[in-house]
Amino acid sequence: MNNFIFNKESENIEFKKSVGEWKAVIKTACAFSNTSGGQIIVGISNSGKIVGVDVGKDTIEDLTNKIINNTDPKVYPKISVKEIEKNDKW
Repeated sequence: MNNFIFNKESENIEFKKSVGEWKAVIKTACAFSNTSGGQIIVGISNSGKIVGVDVGKDTIEDLTNKIINNTDPKVYPKISVKEIEKNDKW
């Protein structure tokens, strides 16, 4: 992610503040799957401010399962965790 600097959301970049917004993540994943794709970046506010996310042992598996189980046809996301400094410009 350090190679990418995003200042705002676009048609293929969507920011979500936290994993708690999983329903919005699913809606966006579904929309991206019906277009040319995109990236959902969790831990960034809509204004582009880095707020961070605590990623626990089951966080990624839980979010993956929620996306798969709540989409039809099934969306199988590619999820990765990247560490960035809070002082970095996103």
